Amino acid sequence: MNIAPGETASVLATDAGVEALVRDFETGALPRQSWTHAAHLVVALWYVRRYEWKAAVQLMRARIKFYNASHGIAETPTSGYHETITLFWLRAVRAFYARADRHERGMASLVNEMLAALGDKNLPLKFYTRERLMSPQARAHYVEPDIQPDGQQFKAAPLTAAKRKATTITARGESRAACASARRSLRARRRVSQARGWRLSRRC
Repeated sequence: MNIAPGETASVLATDAGVEALVRDFETGALPRQSWTHAAHLVVALWYVRRYEWKAAVQLMRARIKFYNASHGIAETPTSGYHETITLFWLRAVRAFYARADRHERGMASLVNEMLAALGDKNLPLKFYTRERLMSPQARAHYVEPDIQPDGQQFKAAPLTAAKRKATTITARGESRAACASARRSLRARRRVSQARGWRLSRRC
């Protein structure tokens, strides 16, 4: 399956589409217009999910270089493969995958959650000055951030005020429902009280 330019979003809606994108990338068949930031992240997740870290890094590096060569993209101090950007995003994807709920989930589901979290392609500029990130040294070798440690981005995001409110409302609703059910009989109230070690009348 060859992915035409502009089809990336629809392709990522299915596991088969994700696999097709990765295979087209690996063979060099993926059009350059489809080798987007999202496509980079998808390939990174594919390797992180299937390989040990060192192998995932080596594969990503080698296959980006192969892809570039397949499309005539020259390796120079100002173009081609970029080591620092590649490792930055690989580490971000690894951190996302480590804390994601992976239970019985396919690639498409994980991919779309990842893109929601890491879709801002300018994220590295929160950690690097543009001059440092786009330097020939950063392209050839990994360089450390000069604004803030990039480890900051890998921490789990705190709950927003809206999410905290929703969580509180849900908890209150569950508590009220439990109380209403318990009131239906004295026997039920006693069972709940004994099991939970509290007096139900004080909570409802």
